[in-house]
Amino acid sequence: MTVGPVRPVVPLETTLRRRRRMKVRFYIRMGALAVSIFIIFMIFAMNTEALKVKVVEVTGVKRVSAEKIYNDSKIAVGENLMFIPAREIRKGIIEQYPLVKNAEVHRIFPSKVKIVIHEREPYACVTDGKRFFVIDEERIVIEKAKGMSNKKVFKIITDRIRHAEVGEKLIFPHYKIMRHVKNVLDTNLKDVYAKVMFNKEGIKVYLIDGTYILLGDGSDLEKKIELVPVIVKKLKEMKEDYEGLNLVSLDVPSYIKKGPAVPIY
Repeated sequence: MTVGPVRPVVPLETTLRRRRRMKVRFYIRMGALAVSIFIIFMIFAMNTEALKVKVVEVTGVKRVSAEKIYNDSKIAVGENLMFIPAREIRKGIIEQYPLVKNAEVHRIFPSKVKIVIHEREPYACVTDGKRFFVIDEERIVIEKAKGMSNKKVFKIITDRIRHAEVGEKLIFPHYKIMRHVKNVLDTNLKDVYAKVMFNKEGIKVYLIDGTYILLGDGSDLEKKIELVPVIVKKLKEMKEDYEGLNLVSLDVPSYIKKGPAVPIY
């Protein structure tokens, strides 16, 4: 009986270790290659004229000066596009310009920087009868107006305004629920209401037909507004003339003649 040469048995663990070492070496080589390519690219980018800033464009400005934003960005023509600190520039613009709600800084290869400004948009006009403040939805004063000329904004009348300059927040009674009131009215009485009074005593909604609704402190607002068409329908059936609805309390809704309030139920 002839016995051939016996092959040595290679432990499985030794084979796995060898494969792992080969993988590690491969990744190290690939990493070194990537770093080398990156270094070469950075050296090229730092020295090539193709990536020098030649144009800085500022768009989206109405109330803010584009020239001032460009100067404050401190982006120099001839500066390397790769090293423009876009995040720092954006942060600086938002912090320095209260009328700017957001800003974008884009590097556009090969040689352009574009700054896109998103200014605060008019949301409401608040007046105490003497002063008019155009504010955005965060109550930042955008403009001191001469009157309620903009028909698209939410119109607020109040008996007390804490003075604020352009760029500052305006404070008035019930200001915390301003957006909630507008959203509820837009959902249920869109194109029916004209303006809203925010006074110490409560909230009063003026409708375009000349009537009004007393809403108290704004509690249960959705329920109260949803009740309006029901009450109006009943008053029409009763052929009652009224100047307003009293919904300060849902327990005792009433309508208002030229005299005292009259209970409905």
